[in-house]
Amino acid sequence: MIRIIITAACLLASPASAEGLHWGSNPAFTVTVEPGAGEEWARLRVTNAQTAMRDTEEGFVDIDGAVVIVTVESQRGALPDRVIITPPVGLMAEPHDFWIEERETIVVILRPVPMW
Repeated sequence: MIRIIITAACLLASPASAEGLHWGSNPAFTVTVEPGAGEEWARLRVTNAQTAMRDTEEGFVDIDGAVVIVTVESQRGALPDRVIITPPVGLMAEPHDFWIEERETIVVILRPVPMW
C-alpha cells in the first residue's frame, strides 16, 4: 500500500505553480498538478504506470503553499490500486475515492466547496 500525503491551506485562487509526486522505478506511480479550468481550482493527474508490490509510502505535493492528502493503497501484481484524495477545508475532490488499473491515468478535479 502506498500512502501519499499532500496537505494544503485553502486557497480559492487558481494555483500558479506546483510540483508533483513521483515514486517507484521509471516512476511506477505519479501525481502531477495541472491548472484548473473555469471554476476548477486545480487538477491532479494520477498515473499508475505499474506498481508490483504491496507497500505504503507517504509524501506531499505543494500547490502554492497548499497541500492535498493523497492516499494510495498499492496491491500486489496487476491488481488495481486504491486512491483516496482528501483536500483541505474549503475544497472538494471529484472523484475522491477510486480504484486505478495498472497503466491507467485518472484526472481528479479540485474545486471550491459550494457556499449555500
